[in-house]
Amino acid sequence: MGILYSLKNIVQRFDGREILNIPELTLEEKRIYVLQGPNGAGKTTLMRILSFMDTPAEGEIAFKGEKVSPEHSALFRARVVWVPQSPVMFTGTLLYN
Repeated sequence: MGILYSLKNIVQRFDGREILNIPELTLEEKRIYVLQGPNGAGKTTLMRILSFMDTPAEGEIAFKGEKVSPEHSALFRARVVWVPQSPVMFTGTLLYN
């Protein structure tokens, strides 16, 4: 199995407040991971970073061995799918949509 994501020293801040601080995280391909925690723990923030929708304030991300830079995040975003818990655009069932 290869490495899907490699994160080092990821920090995210909102309004000057540190929301996320991850010294190191590695996620392997073809594995299932569970992300859980209380409200405000940074779960959605981490998912937005992993889907390249947001750029962390600090740190490095590699996706499948390629370093991700903010100016090229759209290229990586096209290779990742994130389905949020509450869909924004679709209101019916999967079959209906």
